[in-house]
Amino acid sequence: MEISTLEQQLKVMLNTDENVTATDSLQMLPYAPQAGINTLRVQLAQQVVEMEQALVPVIKSGMKPSFNIGYAAQNYLDGGWLYGAQAGVQVPLFNKPVKKRLEAQQLQVEVANARYEAERLGAGRQLLSVDNSIRLYAEGADYYREQLSTINPEIERISELNYQAGEISYLELLNTLKLLASNNKGYWDQVLAHNQSVALYQFLSNQ
Repeated sequence: MEISTLEQQLKVMLNTDENVTATDSLQMLPYAPQAGINTLRVQLAQQVVEMEQALVPVIKSGMKPSFNIGYAAQNYLDGGWLYGAQAGVQVPLFNKPVKKRLEAQQLQVEVANARYEAERLGAGRQLLSVDNSIRLYAEGADYYREQLSTINPEIERISELNYQAGEISYLELLNTLKLLASNNKGYWDQVLAHNQSVALYQFLSNQ
């Protein structure tokens, strides 16, 4: 009943009319850790740094002299054509406000760089923690897989022989079967936790 309820919930979440089943579909997801840190938050912080850096030369340009060249021609009815050319240099004399803006912008660049480093370090720690969880769950799945393939069949065989020989009671046999079921459930719990951690890692690392 619980499995059927979960399948119905998944069907609603997927917004499908087809029957949804999880029978024999839980397998360990492949896992490949990435070399760098490329989360969305780190990318956004990097873009903010680049934007703040791009404003620095714009502000600096206000402190540079500007040059202009002009040419004019006008036709006077009596005097004929009159031509003129001009050239000029504009030198900003009061640079103090611009210098203050430049200092403030350079401070903004430093703040953006600090935020970028904080995001990168935080993302690195988070990915490292998830990576450790993935490796831990993979080891747990390997342990239970070995239990299921080698130890569980032997326990079941010996218990059945002892029960048929009358050396253990039915309750003791049930306890043995409960241990076998517990190992089986432990394996699937490890696989499920591993897959959830892999999905979280892929989400955080923007894969």
